[in-house]
Amino acid sequence: MGRSVDKAVKVLKERRPYSESDHVLTQVYNLYIGGSSIEDISYLQCNESARRLLGARRLPDPTTAGDFLKRFNEVSLRALDQVIDEAHEQVWRRAYGRKKRACAYVDLDSHVHAIYGEQKEGADYTYKGTYGYHPFVISLAQTQEVLRLHNRYGNVASADGVAAELERVMPLLTRNFNTVIVRGDSAFARQEVYEVCEEFEQYFAVVSPGQ
Repeated sequence: MGRSVDKAVKVLKERRPYSESDHVLTQVYNLYIGGSSIEDISYLQCNESARRLLGARRLPDPTTAGDFLKRFNEVSLRALDQVIDEAHEQVWRRAYGRKKRACAYVDLDSHVHAIYGEQKEGADYTYKGTYGYHPFVISLAQTQEVLRLHNRYGNVASADGVAAELERVMPLLTRNFNTVIVRGDSAFARQEVYEVCEEFEQYFAVVSPGQ
């Protein structure tokens, strides 16, 4: 996957000593070990056993990683999404073969993520009265695989931006499943979501929270 990331994502003018995939994987490693901020990368740098476990010989420090994230724009994000979609498809075909599976249940969900301090770009007061973000997740219910994760301002509605991301992920799903049933609570029952499902001749079902 590293080569695919380096080929698709163009952020750095020079790859010395780290490439785009080094930076992307560093963020993944940090989350994998339970890191909650970019500063936690320093733990990985100093922990040889963790690096060996992850197969990482060297990692950028938090400052270098932060500089990379500042350059990581919308174009880079879409390119990375495409690489991840291709990885999903390769894994599915190795596990299940090239024949389409019967049905994909795709869940739409949003989460209010409270933060502390007001110097956070995009944070705002949420419908719960807390200060933070309101990201949404598109996931494959059968395996809990995250197909899209999108952070948003804290004060947006649950369905804002979901239809556009669903439209981007639908080709991946329809290539690998005969039927796609998109599920979400009443907050996601918006005309634009229905229209995406109809465009790809698939279905949307309203479900109660917890179902």
